[in-house]
Parts: sequence; structure tokens; C-alpha cells
Amino acid sequence: MGDRGVGKSFWSSVLKDDVARTAIAPIYKRLNLEKLNVRLGFSEVIGRSEYPSVRTLSSLLASSIAPDVIWRAVILSTVNQDLLPKGWNGLEWEARCEWIKHNSEREEKILVKFNENLKSGGKCHLVTFDALDRLGSDWGSIRLLTRALLTVVLDMRSFSAFRTKVFIRPDMESDRDIWSIRDGSKLKQNIVNLNWNTKDLFGFVWHWFLLDPKRGLSSLPYVIR
Repeated sequence: MGDRGVGKSFWSSVLKDDVARTAIAPIYKRLNLEKLNVRLGFSEVIGRSEYPSVRTLSSLLASSIAPDVIWRAVILSTVNQDLLPKGWNGLEWEARCEWIKHNSEREEKILVKFNENLKSGGKCHLVTFDALDRLGSDWGSIRLLTRALLTVVLDMRSFSAFRTKVFIRPDMESDRDIWSIRDGSKLKQNIVNLNWNTKDLFGFVWHWFLLDPKRGLSSLPYVIR
């Protein structure tokens, strides 16, 4: 969780980028970043094929498609292509949602199989959701879609090799209606605050110097000045 400008979209992009993720993996060894497959579930970029646009989301809701079904369709679209229903990639989002709506058992079997494949290969699948304040043109739509997303995120915790990361703003965290879901408190317990203070920035400068032997400490006086 973090307000504008603290790095939510930055970390989302770093996680998604294979080169950047490989570069920081040795720094954050405990996270096992080298074992991640990362996919986008939503972001601020318009026109991506991984998720429906804001206009498409609005159209899906207007067609009486349940918001949780939309997110299930998004998540299913991130699994290995050979596990997906035939012709899935050629379907528009409304057709995908209709398939999810009428094939819940097949959907679960696909996710179970995908999870088994991940475990056997020593991999972990991560889907990131960023820029949720752009899910709709009004707060009611944003609230509805965010609440549904959190519900689906909770369900995905049943799969041991599957992870989701949701970047939210403080005003979303403080909205009681968004968290009025079953076991919403379990997600709240995992919130990490993205904050920068003077101590963090000072520590970052030293971290930057110590990890770069080419730069060394010779330029430190310049930075201090």
C-alpha cells in the first residue's frame, strides 16, 4: 500500500521485467525471484492484451457479468497456453467471462494442473495488479471491482505455487466497503506500507555505494555536499 509517487508502479514493472528481476534477485535472495513467472493482471498501460481495458470493464459490468468472473478470466489467461480451452486466445473478454461462468469445474481443474506443473518445476507464478484507481470512471465501479479482486485473491491462496500481489492506495485501504468480504482481515494482515522517510533514503545511499565496487566511496563527499 502506498500513495502516489512512492513506487507501486515501479515495483510492479520491476517484477514483470525479466531482466530487472534477474538483476535484483541476488540482492533479495530470500524472495527467490529467480523462480518467479510474472504476469500482469492489471496496470496503468492502456491496450494490453493481458487484461480488459477500463472501457471493456465498464461494458462487461453493463452486460451483467459478475466482477469476480472478470478477474477469474484474467487470472486464467495467465496460465500456460497448452492448458487453456481451445481457441481461448481468440476470444474477446466477454466470451471468456461467459466460459468461466459456465465452466467453473473445468476452470478449477486447469488451475490445479497448472499449480502441479509449477511445483514439479520448482517455479512460482505471480500475477500483479496495479493502478486500481483506474479501474473505472467513478468510485462505485472502482470499489466494486477492487472488492471482487480481493475476493478472488483470497481464493487463489489455495494454490501453493500461485501468488498475487495487489498495489493499493491508502484511500482504498480505508474504504470499509472494499474490505467487507469474507476473511478480508487475512489480506489486511499482509499489507506492506511503501513509505520513504529520511532514514530510508540515507540507508539507500549507503546501500547503493556498498553494492557497487566500481563507484566506491570516493564520490561520497560529492553526494553529501
